[in-house]
Amino acid sequence: MKKISFKITITCFFYFLSLIYSTFLMNGCCMITSCGCGRVETSTSFFKVKGLKGNVNPYIVGTQANINNLSINLSVEYDFYSKLHSNYNGAFLMACSPGQNPTLSKEKLTNLTIKSNAKFSSNFDANVNLSNTVQIYTIDSVEGSNSSMGSFFSNIPSYLQTNPTSPFQLKLRFNEAPTTDKIHIFTISYEESNGNIYTFTTPEITFP
Repeated sequence: MKKISFKITITCFFYFLSLIYSTFLMNGCCMITSCGCGRVETSTSFFKVKGLKGNVNPYIVGTQANINNLSINLSVEYDFYSKLHSNYNGAFLMACSPGQNPTLSKEKLTNLTIKSNAKFSSNFDANVNLSNTVQIYTIDSVEGSNSSMGSFFSNIPSYLQTNPTSPFQLKLRFNEAPTTDKIHIFTISYEESNGNIYTFTTPEITFP
C-alpha cells in the first residue's frame, strides 16, 4: 500500500509540474513576445481607454497663434486586448500589442466638450462649451498599418449625433477666432458610455 501511495504522490507531483510548465509556455511566452506565441483573433480585438494626452500644433507658448492652422491634437492612452489562440492549446483573452488590422473600442463616445477659462466671444462666456465652434477629425481605430478609419465633421455636436465609438485620435480646429479675451487655456473632456471621463488641458494660448 505504501509503494502504491508513493507512486500516486510522485505521479501527481509531476503532473502538477507539467501544468505549471505548460501554463508558462502558453502565457509567459506570449507576455514576453506580445502575442507572438499564437494567432490573434482580430474579430475579438479591442482597445480600452485609460487616459487622454495631447498637444497644440503648431504653437510655441508666448507667441501668437494662427487660427487658420492651429489644431489641438488628442490621442488616447490605452490597453489593447485580443483573444489569442495558443500554439499549445486553447484560447484566452489577454492584453498585448496591436496587430496590423484596425481595432476599435467597445465603448461609445457619449460626450465631448471644450471649454476655455476666459470669455471667447459675446456668445461664449468663460467655462461655456465651445463645441459648436470647433471642427473635428477623428481616427477611430488603434494605430497600425491600416488605421485609416476616420471621419470629419464641421462641429462636435454633428459628430456626436452619429453615436460614434470612442475614437483613438482626434484633431480639433476652431471655426472662428476669439473676439474678446485673447489668452485662453482650453480643457477638453472625453466621456465614454461606461461612465469614464478623461480630460486634457492645453497650455496657455495667445491669439492676435
